[in-house]
Amino acid sequence: MAVPAGDGRELRSSRIARPEVALEALCDMALMASEPLPLDLLAKRTVDLARDVLRADGGSLFLWRDRSARLEPIMANDPGWDLRAVRTFQPGEGVTGATYERGRPIIVQDYQTSRHAISTAVAQGLKSGVAVPLRIGRRRVGVLSARSYRHLPWTQQDVRLLSLIASVVAPALEAASNAGRVSALRLTPKETQVLADLMAGRNAKSIARSSGLSEATVRTHIRSVLAKFGVNSQLAAVVLARDLGFDPMTTYFGGFDASGEQQAADGNGASSSVLGIRPARGLA
Repeated sequence: MAVPAGDGRELRSSRIARPEVALEALCDMALMASEPLPLDLLAKRTVDLARDVLRADGGSLFLWRDRSARLEPIMANDPGWDLRAVRTFQPGEGVTGATYERGRPIIVQDYQTSRHAISTAVAQGLKSGVAVPLRIGRRRVGVLSARSYRHLPWTQQDVRLLSLIASVVAPALEAASNAGRVSALRLTPKETQVLADLMAGRNAKSIARSSGLSEATVRTHIRSVLAKFGVNSQLAAVVLARDLGFDPMTTYFGGFDASGEQQAADGNGASSSVLGIRPARGLA
C-alpha cells in the first residue's frame, strides 16, 4: 500500500541512526555539497547516506531530463543491482514517477501489493520503502528513495530525514549533472567565446568585427556549436546553454577559458569553478 506522507502516522522510528550520528552525517553532506564534485560521486554519497541513516537495505536517485521527459537513474546501491539495468520512469509511473508527479513524499508499507509496484522490483523481492521529491525552490528536479526487502515500519520521521537530505543535495546534484552534460560537449575556446557572444545578443557580423575573425569563420563556429548541442537554431543553443547554467560572464566551457588555457585545478584535481557553471555555495 502506498501512503502519502502527512497522514499522522507514529513519528518515532527505532531504526534511524542515533540523532548525533545522523546530524554529523548531514553536516558532512552539506560540506560536500558546497564543493563541485562529479555527479556519480555526489549521487553515490547521497544514496549511501540515505540508506545508512535510515538503516534501509538500499536506495536510488533519479534526475528529471527535460529532453526525454523522463526520470533517469543516476545511482542505486541495492545489493546485486546493476545501475545499467535500472529503467527510466515517466511521471506517475512506479513509486518514483508517482512521487515526482505528485511533488510530495510517498510511503510504501507493502510494495508487493502496491498499485505503483514494478514487476522487476516485485520479482527482486522489494517489500517496502519511502521516496521524496528533490526540489530546488518549487521546481522538482528528481526523486530520492530508500527501500527494504523487509516490511519495515516507515514513519514520518523517515520522511522528514530523507527530505532533509534531499534539500541539502538537490542544488549540488543539478549543478553536477549540468556540468557533466556540458563537459561531454567539449566546446573549443573559440566556440565557447562565440556562444558567449550569442548569449549577449550579438549576431555573426558583430562577433566577427569584435573578434577579428572573418564572418565565414564565425558562422563555422556557430554551426559547430549547434551540432554539438543537437539543435537547429542559434536561439535554441542560447536557451539550452542557459538551462545548463553556462554563465557568459565566465567564458569557459569544457575545462578551457576563452584564452584557450586549461583551468587550474586544486590539490584534488578539481577545477576551481566547474565548466563555466558557478558551483553552489552553502545550502541555497
